[in-house]
Amino acid sequence: YDHPMSGKLTFKLIRDDYEVDKFVTLSSLNCEELTFNRLDWSETVSTITTTYTDPDNLYEISTISYRDLANPLITGSKTEKKLDSVLYHTPTNALNYAKVESLSQGYPLASFSVVANRTVSDLQIGDAVIVNWVEYSIAKMICRVVDIDYGGLIDGRVKLELIEDIYGLGDTTYKLGNGTEW
Repeated sequence: YDHPMSGKLTFKLIRDDYEVDKFVTLSSLNCEELTFNRLDWSETVSTITTTYTDPDNLYEISTISYRDLANPLITGSKTEKKLDSVLYHTPTNALNYAKVESLSQGYPLASFSVVANRTVSDLQIGDAVIVNWVEYSIAKMICRVVDIDYGGLIDGRVKLELIEDIYGLGDTTYKLGNGTEW
């Protein structure tokens, strides 16, 4: 992405090497609205097949697959997605790419559209945040910023697009109610 301050092309690695205590928390205290969406298991992928350039085979295009063995057991079907990764030149690197893609496409991740106040204007694409939202019974869900609109000076609203962080799935707490209310 283009860094909003310097204008330089910036790469942000998405890793499991963060400190949750330092994250910005998004809640009804600093957000005007939040729209929540979660994929269904039927929209997930069980096999990722990727291409790579094989220098050991006269630079021919080869393929390698990674299968998530648990996904078909949950969904009852096998779905495959093919990805083009000809910039990889070893089967090991292509397989690692397929594994990373399988993490995000083999699980029904949540996504959010958020309208927040200017207190979140320091966020950038790739930053991790915590979402606490009582209406959806969500506490401590770690998400990544995938798009941000800083808005205008007069408006004072920042629009964020978030996706659940695959590395933070175990940190989320869902606060369920105390029985039915009908």
